[in-house]
Amino acid sequence: MTRPAISVVVPARNEAATIASTLHSIHETLPPDSEIVVIDDGSEDGTAYAALAAGARIRLLRSTGGLGVARARNWGASQASGDVLAFCDAHVLVRGGTWRALVAELRDPFVGAVSPRLIGFDTSGWGYGLTMGSPDMKVDWLPPKGATSEATHLCGCFTVIARETFEDVGGFDNGMVCWGWEDVEMSIRLWLLGYDLRVAVDGEAAHLFRAVSPYRIDPVWALHNQLRLACVHFSEPRLHTVVARLSSHPLFGAAFSLCVRNGVWKRRRILFRHRQRSDDEYFELGDRLSGRSTNGGV
Repeated sequence: MTRPAISVVVPARNEAATIASTLHSIHETLPPDSEIVVIDDGSEDGTAYAALAAGARIRLLRSTGGLGVARARNWGASQASGDVLAFCDAHVLVRGGTWRALVAELRDPFVGAVSPRLIGFDTSGWGYGLTMGSPDMKVDWLPPKGATSEATHLCGCFTVIARETFEDVGGFDNGMVCWGWEDVEMSIRLWLLGYDLRVAVDGEAAHLFRAVSPYRIDPVWALHNQLRLACVHFSEPRLHTVVARLSSHPLFGAAFSLCVRNGVWKRRRILFRHRQRSDDEYFELGDRLSGRSTNGGV
């Protein structure tokens, strides 16, 4: 059997309304020697059936629920065979020619991950990667910078990475709970370990930006993920700034306690030993790309 050129990993939970359209758009635009791996993380709305009905190239993995986005992506990657891994939300529409543009960027050995330019389903505005700049860790879309845009954060709804690179950095952080910030964490980690992040402007995808999640997200989990990112990757002055800003949150104590129980300080020590760049440099690049004069105290 021929090894697939690209493995697309699609985690899904209660995505029956959109997953068929997503899988059709992927199937129609992918190179023929590719595969699509869907991880149904305990859906209760028929997501698995909608996925299987979408095409013969679909491989379905099912869990009883509770994996969350990061671990679902890692499981899918472990079961996939391609040399290039694409992580795609179950509510994305891929435009023709996108895969060619993304894979072309990965031929540069200094590039860790690539995303296409993104647009909302309602065609409201373009996104060319993101950057982070304020003490509450708010992220903002970047303007285009030419045929290829540099970024400090790639939107997790559609990101492509070489398998070798994915395995080199250890995949997504399994300590991230449920949903939220797993894409920011992966982007920062890649950059700090010496990889660049790119947006292939010739690639294009539409993403459904939803106001309400189709499954329950405990606010403690989202705050935990935000704190975990800061505790693992930020220098002490920057971490103190973030903690001071977030400490007034009513769920801060529970979220921070969960961080400690999940081994955040051990992970911090390991990753700091392998860093090729500093988080100061990361935020300085974000300032330059976005045109900010300062990083807002982060």
